[in-house]
Amino acid sequence: MIEEIERYAKENNIPIMLPDGIEYLCNYIKEHNIKNILEIGSAIGYSAIRMAKVSDDIKITTIERDIDRYNIAVSNIKKFNLDSRITIINKDAIDVSIESKFDLIFIDASKGGNIKFFNKFKDNLDNNGVIITDNLSFHGLVEDETLVKTKNQRGIVRHIKEYIDFLNNNKEFTTTYIPLGDTISISKRRESKLVVCPTKDNLEEILETNIDGIIVGIKDLSVFPSLQVDINKLKEIIKSTSKEIIVSVNKMIHNEDIPYLEEVLIELNKLNISKILFYNVGVINIAKRLGITKDLVIMQEHLNSSIYSNNFYYNNGVKGAFISSDITKEELLEIKNNTNMEIMFMGYGYLPIFYSRRYLNTNYFNYINKHREDNLYYMRHNDENYPVLESSNGSIIYTSKPVNLINNLDEINSIDYIVMDSFNIDNSKFMSVLDNFINKTKTNNDEYIGFFNTKTIYKVKNNE
Repeated sequence: MIEEIERYAKENNIPIMLPDGIEYLCNYIKEHNIKNILEIGSAIGYSAIRMAKVSDDIKITTIERDIDRYNIAVSNIKKFNLDSRITIINKDAIDVSIESKFDLIFIDASKGGNIKFFNKFKDNLDNNGVIITDNLSFHGLVEDETLVKTKNQRGIVRHIKEYIDFLNNNKEFTTTYIPLGDTISISKRRESKLVVCPTKDNLEEILETNIDGIIVGIKDLSVFPSLQVDINKLKEIIKSTSKEIIVSVNKMIHNEDIPYLEEVLIELNKLNISKILFYNVGVINIAKRLGITKDLVIMQEHLNSSIYSNNFYYNNGVKGAFISSDITKEELLEIKNNTNMEIMFMGYGYLPIFYSRRYLNTNYFNYINKHREDNLYYMRHNDENYPVLESSNGSIIYTSKPVNLINNLDEINSIDYIVMDSFNIDNSKFMSVLDNFINKTKTNNDEYIGFFNTKTIYKVKNNE
Protein backbone atom coordinates (compact mmCIF):
# COMPACT_ATOMS: atom_id res chain seq x y z
CA MET A 1 0.00 0.00 0.00
CA ILE A 2 2.95 2.35 0.54
CA GLU A 3 3.76 1.98 -3.15
CA GLU A 4 0.21 3.05 -3.98
CA ILE A 5 0.63 6.29 -2.02
CA GLU A 6 3.98 6.94 -3.69
CA ARG A 7 2.45 6.32 -7.12
CA TYR A 8 -0.55 8.56 -6.39
CA ALA A 9 1.75 11.36 -5.23
CA LYS A 10 3.82 11.13 -8.40
CA GLU A 11 0.79 11.03 -10.72
CA ASN A 12 -0.87 13.99 -8.99
CA ASN A 13 2.27 16.09 -8.49
CA ILE A 14 2.01 15.97 -4.69
CA PRO A 15 5.42 16.45 -3.02
CA ILE A 16 6.51 13.69 -0.63
CA MET A 17 9.94 12.88 0.76
CA LEU A 18 12.47 11.32 -1.59
CA PRO A 19 13.34 7.65 -0.89
CA ASP A 20 16.75 8.16 0.75
CA GLY A 21 15.40 11.11 2.74
CA ILE A 22 12.48 9.15 4.27
CA GLU A 23 14.78 6.18 4.92
CA TYR A 24 17.18 8.42 6.81
CA LEU A 25 14.33 9.97 8.80
CA CYS A 26 12.91 6.57 9.79
CA ASN A 27 16.34 5.26 10.78
CA TYR A 28 16.91 8.40 12.87
CA ILE A 29 13.60 7.82 14.67
CA LYS A 30 14.56 4.21 15.38
CA GLU A 31 18.13 4.93 16.50
CA HIS A 32 17.12 7.77 18.79
CA ASN A 33 14.09 6.01 20.27
CA ILE A 34 11.68 8.75 19.17
CA LYS A 35 8.16 8.20 20.53
CA ASN A 36 6.20 11.44 20.12
CA ILE A 37 6.25 13.35 16.84
CA LEU A 38 4.66 16.57 15.62
CA GLU A 39 4.52 16.96 11.85
CA ILE A 40 3.82 20.28 10.16
CA GLY A 41 2.48 19.48 6.70
CA SER A 42 0.74 16.12 6.36
CA ALA A 43 0.11 16.28 2.62
CA ILE A 44 -1.52 12.87 1.94
CA GLY A 45 -0.14 11.20 5.08
CA TYR A 46 2.88 9.50 3.51
CA SER A 47 5.57 10.65 5.96
CA ALA A 48 3.33 10.22 9.02
CA ILE A 49 2.54 6.65 8.02
CA ARG A 50 6.19 5.81 7.34
CA MET A 51 7.26 7.29 10.68
CA ALA A 52 4.47 5.54 12.61
CA LYS A 53 5.44 2.18 11.12
CA VAL A 54 8.93 2.40 12.65
CA SER A 55 7.55 1.25 16.00
CA ASP A 56 4.15 0.34 17.42
CA ASP A 57 4.52 2.77 20.35
CA ILE A 58 5.08 5.90 18.27
CA LYS A 59 2.36 8.55 18.40
CA ILE A 60 2.10 11.34 15.84
CA THR A 61 0.19 14.59 15.64
CA THR A 62 0.18 15.96 12.09
CA ILE A 63 -1.28 19.18 10.69
CA GLU A 64 -2.54 19.81 7.14
CA ARG A 65 -4.41 22.94 6.03
CA ASP A 66 -5.49 21.77 2.54
CA ILE A 67 -8.89 20.05 2.92
CA ASP A 68 -8.49 17.77 -0.12
CA ARG A 69 -5.08 16.49 0.97
CA TYR A 70 -6.36 16.21 4.53
CA ASN A 71 -9.21 13.93 3.42
CA ILE A 72 -6.83 11.73 1.42
CA ALA A 73 -4.45 11.56 4.39
CA VAL A 74 -7.29 10.50 6.71
CA SER A 75 -8.24 7.73 4.28
CA ASN A 76 -4.63 6.54 3.93
CA ILE A 77 -4.08 6.51 7.68
CA LYS A 78 -7.21 4.40 8.17
CA LYS A 79 -6.10 1.94 5.49
CA PHE A 80 -3.01 1.24 7.60
CA ASN A 81 -5.07 1.03 10.82
CA LEU A 82 -3.01 3.86 12.27
CA ASP A 83 -5.82 6.25 13.19
CA SER A 84 -5.35 5.37 16.89
CA ARG A 85 -1.72 6.52 16.77
CA ILE A 86 -1.84 9.31 14.19
CA THR A 87 -3.95 12.37 15.00
CA ILE A 88 -4.44 14.63 12.00
CA ILE A 89 -5.63 18.23 12.27
CA ASN A 90 -7.16 20.16 9.36
CA LYS A 91 -6.01 23.70 10.04
CA ASP A 92 -3.26 26.18 9.25
CA ALA A 93 -0.44 25.26 11.64
CA ILE A 94 -0.01 28.89 12.66
CA ASP A 95 -3.52 28.81 14.11
CA VAL A 96 -3.04 25.54 16.00
CA SER A 97 -2.34 25.62 19.75
CA ILE A 98 -0.67 22.53 21.18
CA GLU A 99 0.49 22.04 24.77
CA SER A 100 2.08 18.58 24.37
CA LYS A 101 5.83 18.01 24.23
CA PHE A 102 7.48 16.08 21.40
CA ASP A 103 10.74 14.23 20.83
CA LEU A 104 10.75 15.31 17.20
CA ILE A 105 9.10 18.12 15.27
CA PHE A 106 9.11 17.54 11.51
CA ILE A 107 8.58 20.60 9.29
CA ASP A 108 7.62 19.79 5.70
CA ALA A 109 5.12 22.45 4.74
CA SER A 110 4.98 25.81 2.95
CA LYS A 111 8.58 27.04 2.71
CA GLY A 112 7.50 30.59 3.39
CA GLY A 113 6.24 29.47 6.79
CA ASN A 114 9.29 27.55 7.99
CA ILE A 115 10.61 30.29 10.27
CA LYS A 116 7.16 30.94 11.74
CA PHE A 117 6.58 27.22 12.32
CA PHE A 118 10.00 26.79 13.93
CA ASN A 119 9.48 29.69 16.33
CA LYS A 120 5.89 28.77 17.13
CA PHE A 121 6.47 25.13 18.00
CA LYS A 122 10.01 25.11 19.41
CA ASP A 123 8.58 25.37 22.92
CA ASN A 124 6.74 22.09 22.28
CA LEU A 125 10.09 20.35 21.96
CA ASP A 126 11.39 18.15 24.76
CA ASN A 127 14.74 19.23 26.18
CA ASN A 128 16.61 16.61 24.15
CA GLY A 129 14.34 16.76 21.12
CA VAL A 130 15.11 17.83 17.56
CA ILE A 131 13.45 19.86 14.81
CA ILE A 132 13.92 18.27 11.38
CA THR A 133 13.13 20.16 8.19
CA ASP A 134 12.96 18.73 4.64
CA ASN A 135 13.36 20.27 1.15
CA LEU A 136 16.25 22.64 1.85
CA SER A 137 17.79 21.99 -1.57
CA PHE A 138 14.54 22.25 -3.56
CA HIS A 139 15.79 19.86 -6.20
CA GLY A 140 19.12 21.71 -6.52
CA LEU A 141 17.64 25.14 -7.21
CA VAL A 142 18.89 26.56 -3.89
CA GLU A 143 22.49 25.68 -4.81
CA ASP A 144 22.17 26.73 -8.45
CA GLU A 145 19.68 29.51 -9.12
CA THR A 146 20.38 29.35 -12.85
CA LEU A 147 18.02 26.34 -12.81
CA VAL A 148 15.13 28.51 -11.61
CA LYS A 149 12.50 28.85 -14.36
CA THR A 150 9.48 30.53 -12.75
CA LYS A 151 8.65 33.37 -10.39
CA ASN A 152 7.10 30.89 -7.97
CA GLN A 153 10.32 28.85 -7.87
CA ARG A 154 12.35 31.99 -7.27
CA GLY A 155 10.11 32.88 -4.31
CA ILE A 156 10.46 29.40 -2.81
CA VAL A 157 14.26 29.51 -3.19
CA ARG A 158 14.34 32.90 -1.48
CA HIS A 159 12.27 31.59 1.44
CA ILE A 160 14.50 28.52 1.83
CA LYS A 161 17.65 30.65 1.83
CA GLU A 162 16.10 32.93 4.46
CA TYR A 163 15.30 29.85 6.55
CA ILE A 164 18.85 28.46 6.21
CA ASP A 165 20.21 31.86 7.26
CA PHE A 166 17.80 31.81 10.23
CA LEU A 167 19.08 28.36 11.27
CA ASN A 168 22.74 29.27 10.84
CA ASN A 169 22.40 32.38 13.00
CA ASN A 170 20.07 30.93 15.62
CA LYS A 171 21.48 31.43 19.12
CA GLU A 172 19.17 28.90 20.74
CA PHE A 173 19.64 25.99 18.34
CA THR A 174 22.55 24.46 16.45
CA THR A 175 21.85 22.86 13.07
CA THR A 176 23.50 20.20 10.93
CA TYR A 177 22.58 19.48 7.32
CA ILE A 178 22.17 16.00 5.85
CA PRO A 179 22.74 15.88 2.05
CA LEU A 180 20.18 13.13 1.48
CA GLY A 181 16.85 13.31 -0.29
CA ASP A 182 16.19 16.99 -0.90
CA THR A 183 18.56 17.98 1.95
CA ILE A 184 17.43 17.67 5.56
CA SER A 185 18.31 19.89 8.51
CA ILE A 186 18.49 18.67 12.11
CA SER A 187 18.25 21.39 14.75
CA LYS A 188 19.03 20.75 18.42
CA ARG A 189 19.01 23.09 21.35
CA ARG A 190 22.46 24.37 22.14
CA GLU A 191 24.11 22.77 25.15
CA SER A 192 25.82 25.03 27.67
CA LYS A 193 29.39 24.18 28.52
CA LEU A 194 29.93 23.38 32.19
CA VAL A 195 33.05 24.92 33.70
CA VAL A 196 34.15 24.66 37.33
CA CYS A 197 36.19 26.86 39.64
CA PRO A 198 38.12 24.25 41.64
CA THR A 199 40.29 24.57 44.73
CA LYS A 200 43.80 23.16 45.07
CA ASP A 201 42.32 20.32 47.14
CA ASN A 202 39.67 19.12 44.66
CA LEU A 203 41.35 20.00 41.35
CA GLU A 204 42.38 16.44 40.43
CA GLU A 205 39.01 14.98 41.40
CA ILE A 206 37.13 17.61 39.37
CA LEU A 207 39.30 17.06 36.30
CA GLU A 208 38.27 13.40 36.32
CA THR A 209 34.59 14.29 35.92
CA ASN A 210 32.70 14.90 32.69
CA ILE A 211 32.93 18.70 32.77
CA ASP A 212 33.99 20.88 29.86
CA GLY A 213 36.61 23.00 31.56
CA ILE A 214 37.93 24.86 34.59
CA ILE A 215 38.65 28.45 35.56
CA VAL A 216 42.04 29.15 37.13
CA GLY A 217 43.22 32.45 38.58
CA ILE A 218 46.71 33.89 38.25
CA LYS A 219 48.25 34.57 41.63
CA ASP A 220 48.44 38.30 42.51
CA LEU A 221 46.29 39.20 39.49
CA SER A 222 43.00 37.52 40.37
CA VAL A 223 40.32 37.74 43.02
CA PHE A 224 38.38 34.86 41.50
CA PRO A 225 38.35 31.88 41.55
CA SER A 226 39.66 30.09 44.65
CA LEU A 227 42.45 28.29 42.78
CA GLN A 228 45.19 30.82 42.05
CA VAL A 229 48.51 29.69 40.63
CA ASP A 230 51.65 31.02 38.99
CA ILE A 231 52.46 30.48 35.33
CA ASN A 232 54.58 27.38 35.99
CA LYS A 233 51.79 25.66 37.92
CA LEU A 234 49.32 26.66 35.21
CA LYS A 235 51.53 24.94 32.63
CA GLU A 236 51.43 21.75 34.72
CA ILE A 237 47.63 21.88 34.86
CA ILE A 238 47.41 22.39 31.09
CA LYS A 239 49.63 19.36 30.49
CA SER A 240 47.52 17.21 32.81
CA THR A 241 44.18 17.65 31.01
CA SER A 242 42.54 18.09 27.63
CA LYS A 243 39.70 20.13 29.16
CA GLU A 244 39.23 23.80 28.34
CA ILE A 245 41.27 26.14 30.54
CA ILE A 246 39.99 29.66 31.22
CA VAL A 247 42.34 32.00 33.08
CA SER A 248 41.35 34.89 35.35
CA VAL A 249 43.26 38.16 35.84
CA ASN A 250 40.23 39.95 37.23
CA LYS A 251 41.59 42.10 40.03
CA MET A 252 41.43 45.90 40.00
CA ILE A 253 44.64 46.77 38.17
CA HIS A 254 46.84 49.58 39.55
CA ASN A 255 49.84 51.14 37.87
CA GLU A 256 52.28 49.00 39.83
CA ASP A 257 50.50 45.86 38.56
CA ILE A 258 50.92 46.66 34.84
CA PRO A 259 54.45 45.27 34.26
CA TYR A 260 53.54 41.92 35.81
CA LEU A 261 50.18 41.89 34.00
CA GLU A 262 51.91 42.45 30.67
CA GLU A 263 54.41 39.68 31.41
CA VAL A 264 51.57 37.28 32.28
CA LEU A 265 49.46 38.18 29.22
CA ILE A 266 52.41 37.51 26.91
CA GLU A 267 52.93 34.09 28.52
CA LEU A 268 49.22 33.24 28.43
CA ASN A 269 49.12 34.02 24.73
CA LYS A 270 51.63 31.18 24.18
CA LEU A 271 49.69 28.60 26.18
CA ASN A 272 46.80 26.27 25.33
CA ILE A 273 44.13 28.28 27.12
CA SER A 274 40.88 29.50 25.58
CA LYS A 275 39.95 32.72 27.35
CA ILE A 276 41.17 35.41 29.73
CA LEU A 277 38.74 36.84 32.30
CA PHE A 278 39.40 40.46 33.26
CA TYR A 279 37.83 43.21 35.34
CA ASN A 280 39.74 46.38 34.53
CA VAL A 281 38.85 47.80 31.10
CA GLY A 282 42.45 48.94 30.71
CA VAL A 283 43.24 45.29 29.97
CA ILE A 284 41.55 45.73 26.57
CA ASN A 285 44.05 48.33 25.39
CA ILE A 286 47.00 46.51 26.94
CA ALA A 287 45.98 43.29 25.17
CA LYS A 288 45.66 45.14 21.84
CA ARG A 289 49.08 46.75 22.26
CA LEU A 290 50.70 43.40 23.06
CA GLY A 291 48.94 41.60 20.20
CA ILE A 292 47.11 39.17 22.48
CA THR A 293 44.98 36.77 20.42
CA LYS A 294 43.26 34.87 23.22
CA ASP A 295 39.57 35.70 23.69
CA LEU A 296 38.95 38.35 26.32
CA VAL A 297 35.96 37.93 28.65
CA ILE A 298 34.85 40.88 30.76
CA MET A 299 33.86 40.05 34.33
CA GLN A 300 32.68 43.01 36.39
CA GLU A 301 30.28 41.42 38.88
CA HIS A 302 27.32 43.82 39.04
CA LEU A 303 28.38 46.29 36.34
CA ASN A 304 27.90 44.13 33.27
CA SER A 305 24.15 43.74 32.89
CA SER A 306 23.01 45.46 29.69
CA ILE A 307 22.83 44.82 25.95
CA TYR A 308 24.45 48.19 25.18
CA SER A 309 27.53 47.70 27.35
CA ASN A 310 28.13 44.23 25.92
CA ASN A 311 27.79 45.45 22.35
CA PHE A 312 30.22 48.26 23.19
CA TYR A 313 32.80 45.83 24.57
CA TYR A 314 32.32 43.44 21.64
CA ASN A 315 32.94 46.25 19.17
CA ASN A 316 36.18 46.93 21.05
CA GLY A 317 37.50 43.40 20.72
CA VAL A 318 36.02 41.63 23.75
CA LYS A 319 34.56 38.24 22.80
CA GLY A 320 32.71 37.22 25.95
CA ALA A 321 31.06 38.41 29.14
CA PHE A 322 30.54 36.94 32.59
CA ILE A 323 27.09 38.38 33.22
CA SER A 324 25.97 39.76 36.57
CA SER A 325 23.71 37.52 38.63
CA ASP A 326 21.69 40.59 39.64
CA ILE A 327 19.43 40.25 36.62
CA THR A 328 16.54 37.99 35.73
CA LYS A 329 16.46 35.08 33.33
CA GLU A 330 14.59 37.19 30.77
CA GLU A 331 17.19 39.96 30.93
CA LEU A 332 20.01 37.42 30.66
CA LEU A 333 18.49 35.88 27.54
CA GLU A 334 17.89 39.33 26.03
CA ILE A 335 21.63 39.99 26.30
CA LYS A 336 22.41 36.63 24.74
CA ASN A 337 19.96 37.13 21.88
CA ASN A 338 20.95 40.72 21.11
CA THR A 339 24.74 40.55 21.25
CA ASN A 340 27.46 38.46 19.65
CA MET A 341 29.10 37.82 23.01
CA GLU A 342 29.82 34.37 24.39
CA ILE A 343 27.98 34.46 27.69
CA MET A 344 29.06 33.01 31.04
CA PHE A 345 26.71 32.83 34.03
CA MET A 346 26.96 31.47 37.56
CA GLY A 347 24.96 28.27 37.95
CA TYR A 348 26.13 27.22 41.39
CA GLY A 349 28.16 28.90 44.10
CA TYR A 350 28.32 31.85 46.45
CA LEU A 351 27.73 35.13 44.62
CA PRO A 352 29.96 38.15 45.29
CA ILE A 353 27.95 41.01 46.73
CA PHE A 354 30.87 43.37 46.33
CA TYR A 355 34.63 43.48 45.96
CA SER A 356 36.80 46.10 47.65
CA ARG A 357 40.51 46.82 47.55
CA ARG A 358 40.28 47.49 51.29
CA TYR A 359 41.28 44.82 53.80
CA LEU A 360 37.99 44.60 55.64
CA ASN A 361 38.81 41.75 58.01
CA THR A 362 42.18 43.26 58.95
CA ASN A 363 40.64 46.69 59.50
CA TYR A 364 37.94 45.22 61.72
CA PHE A 365 40.39 43.30 63.90
CA ASN A 366 42.63 46.34 64.18
CA TYR A 367 39.60 48.33 65.31
CA ILE A 368 38.82 45.86 68.12
CA ASN A 369 42.52 45.45 68.96
CA LYS A 370 42.67 41.77 68.07
CA HIS A 371 44.84 39.74 65.73
CA ARG A 372 43.37 38.40 62.47
CA GLU A 373 44.10 34.66 62.33
CA ASP A 374 42.32 33.66 59.11
CA ASN A 375 41.39 35.04 55.69
CA LEU A 376 37.74 33.99 55.89
CA TYR A 377 35.25 35.32 58.43
CA TYR A 378 31.49 35.73 58.50
CA MET A 379 29.38 38.84 58.90
CA ARG A 380 26.12 38.22 60.78
CA HIS A 381 23.05 40.04 59.48
CA ASN A 382 19.35 39.20 59.93
CA ASP A 383 20.27 35.74 61.26
CA GLU A 384 22.32 34.93 58.17
CA ASN A 385 26.08 34.55 57.83
CA TYR A 386 27.81 36.29 54.91
CA PRO A 387 31.34 35.09 54.06
CA VAL A 388 33.97 37.85 54.01
CA LEU A 389 37.13 36.69 52.23
CA GLU A 390 40.30 38.75 52.39
CA SER A 391 43.40 38.31 50.25
CA SER A 392 46.37 40.43 49.24
CA ASN A 393 44.11 41.90 46.52
CA GLY A 394 41.37 43.12 48.84
CA SER A 395 38.12 41.71 50.18
CA ILE A 396 34.97 40.09 48.83
CA ILE A 397 31.65 39.76 50.65
CA TYR A 398 29.51 36.90 49.38
CA THR A 399 25.86 35.92 49.64
CA SER A 400 24.88 33.96 52.74
CA LYS A 401 24.11 30.85 50.69
CA PRO A 402 25.09 29.53 47.27
CA VAL A 403 22.84 30.04 44.27
CA ASN A 404 21.78 26.75 42.66
CA LEU A 405 20.15 26.77 39.21
CA ILE A 406 20.02 22.99 38.77
CA ASN A 407 16.24 23.10 38.31
CA ASN A 408 16.46 25.96 35.79
CA LEU A 409 19.17 24.78 33.39
CA ASP A 410 16.72 23.94 30.61
CA GLU A 411 15.56 27.59 30.67
CA ILE A 412 19.02 28.94 29.86
CA ASN A 413 20.56 26.25 27.67
CA SER A 414 21.44 28.87 25.05
CA ILE A 415 23.93 30.41 27.50
CA ASP A 416 27.41 29.40 26.39
CA TYR A 417 28.99 28.66 29.77
CA ILE A 418 27.44 27.68 33.09
CA VAL A 419 29.92 28.20 35.91
CA MET A 420 30.13 26.31 39.20
CA ASP A 421 32.32 27.69 42.01
CA SER A 422 33.46 25.34 44.77
CA PHE A 423 34.56 28.15 47.11
CA ASN A 424 33.49 27.62 50.74
CA ILE A 425 31.50 24.46 49.97
CA ASP A 426 32.20 21.08 51.54
CA ASN A 427 33.81 18.93 48.86
CA SER A 428 31.43 15.99 49.20
CA LYS A 429 28.50 18.38 48.91
CA PHE A 430 30.03 20.12 45.90
CA MET A 431 30.79 16.86 44.09
CA SER A 432 27.21 15.71 44.66
CA VAL A 433 25.82 18.94 43.17
CA LEU A 434 28.35 18.74 40.32
CA ASP A 435 27.09 15.25 39.49
CA ASN A 436 23.54 16.66 39.32
CA PHE A 437 24.68 19.38 36.91
CA ILE A 438 26.58 16.95 34.70
CA ASN A 439 23.59 14.60 34.48
CA LYS A 440 21.00 17.42 34.61
CA THR A 441 19.30 15.76 37.54
CA LYS A 442 16.73 18.10 39.03
CA THR A 443 16.07 18.18 42.76
CA ASN A 444 12.87 18.40 44.77
CA ASN A 445 14.35 21.17 46.90
CA ASP A 446 13.38 24.82 46.88
CA GLU A 447 16.82 25.96 45.74
CA TYR A 448 18.09 29.50 46.22
CA ILE A 449 18.18 31.11 42.76
CA GLY A 450 18.92 34.75 43.60
CA PHE A 451 17.36 37.25 41.19
CA PHE A 452 16.81 34.64 38.47
CA ASN A 453 13.01 35.05 38.61
CA THR A 454 12.83 38.25 40.65
CA LYS A 455 12.97 41.69 39.13
CA THR A 456 14.59 44.52 41.09
CA ILE A 457 12.02 47.12 42.15
CA TYR A 458 13.19 50.62 43.04
CA LYS A 459 11.07 52.46 45.59
CA VAL A 460 11.27 56.17 46.45
CA LYS A 461 9.66 58.16 49.20
CA ASN A 462 6.80 60.49 48.50
CA ASN A 463 7.75 63.88 47.08
CA GLU A 464 11.29 62.72 46.27
